[in-house]
Amino acid sequence: MKRPVLLITLCVCVLLGCASAPVQEMSDARQALHSAEVAGAARFSPAEFDAARESLRKASEWLDMGFYRNARVHALTARQQAIEAREAALRAEPAVD
Repeated sequence: MKRPVLLITLCVCVLLGCASAPVQEMSDARQALHSAEVAGAARFSPAEFDAARESLRKASEWLDMGFYRNARVHALTARQQAIEAREAALRAEPAVD
């Protein structure tokens, strides 16, 4: 009798864990976007930078609507795009002597 209750409790905990707000992912994406901005991504890699901003905007919209899984996916995408935009900006930026 205890086994089904334990199994149900475990399933509920797993489902609730998946449905939690992607707070860390959103923070990571914002930090990566800020780092890209500081590196000059808006100037040196504008397409990548704009894509990262758009992904973060979509993540925020999904978060506001309570669709945490979609928000998490877009936040992770935004973070990766921001990292790529930063790296592209650093490669494109002329060296200072």
